[in-house]
Amino acid sequence: MLNNLGPKLLSLIIAGVIWFQLALMAEHHSVVKLKVELTNKPETLTLEQQIRQIPFNVHGRGLDIVKLMLSDTSVEIDASDIKAGTDLISIQNYQIKNRPENLNLEFLGPATTKDISVSTDVLIQKQMRIEPNFADQNSRNLFDSKRFYLTPERVTLSGPKSKLQAMESIRTQKITLGMLRQSNFNLGLLLPAKDVSTNISQVNIAVANVVSMTRVLENIPVQTDGGRSFFPSTVTLKVEGKPSALAELKVSGIRVIPAETPDDEGLYPLEVILPEDVVQLAITPVKVRLRQ
Repeated sequence: MLNNLGPKLLSLIIAGVIWFQLALMAEHHSVVKLKVELTNKPETLTLEQQIRQIPFNVHGRGLDIVKLMLSDTSVEIDASDIKAGTDLISIQNYQIKNRPENLNLEFLGPATTKDISVSTDVLIQKQMRIEPNFADQNSRNLFDSKRFYLTPERVTLSGPKSKLQAMESIRTQKITLGMLRQSNFNLGLLLPAKDVSTNISQVNIAVANVVSMTRVLENIPVQTDGGRSFFPSTVTLKVEGKPSALAELKVSGIRVIPAETPDDEGLYPLEVILPEDVVQLAITPVKVRLRQ
């Protein structure tokens, strides 16, 4: 009996392979979950919660259905009419995106009649003071005794209203004794959430008698050429230099030039041209998108 076990197993494997091949070539009606991408969302709103996938009816060969399941195909749904709060979006006005080439498959529509429920919040901007944050009490005492100051003292935050409304200040990363042995250093800010951004990424901390100073300039236009225009059309720049040089620096004396070609993400890195005695510390944003 054991002598027949090997041939029997081989026969089962061969039968399974044949069945699988027939299944792949046969026509099937199936339900496949596809990723959801919401388009045309109002710029004044931010998505807090949304559905990630919806079931979709498809018809075609089993092989093509498997290809679809392994692909990056998604469903684009127009979200231009959503409002702040909890809202519903119709799934009937959709487009199939990133469909694999040579895919002989019929998309029959969503496998559900339910609209997509999303939770949104209003995007706001709020200016608030920057508060130094210390690693310990010794760091705080040394900071006060050496008369350090922050530049800038206030920052503009952008994000959901629910997360910014109650905030009055934003803290720096922790200041240590080692940092305070320098007369001038930069430190990042602690953002309250991933969907909150600032017009500057760092604050300069310096002793009151240092020669070099920093300055933040806003609404610096991104240069347009050859009929190209970009979004956003202005940037915020943080620079460092002697007080006299910074006092004379004007927005009209700064050039912000987009790259000739986009990067892998389709964004254009920015180059800033400044007077020789002024140094760039940070720029927000660092890349822009070509306006269609």
